[in-house]
Amino acid sequence: MHQPRQRQGPLDRGPTRRDREGGRGDTLWSIAASKLGDGARWPEIAKLNGLKDADQIVPGQKLKLPKR
Repeated sequence: MHQPRQRQGPLDRGPTRRDREGGRGDTLWSIAASKLGDGARWPEIAKLNGLKDADQIVPGQKLKLPKR
């Protein structure tokens, strides 16, 4: 039986997003600055990961990152 393909949103496709594991002392600002080139983009990471509070990240937490 053929399964219908699920529609993918723009954030579900491989090259449009990346994953990163949070480390000790990381902040969303520092991750955005180092991986996206601009710390002010931290709200994009928060939204993509469903974080309402930027202080919610913990070491080892896997975070989705938007396209650079």
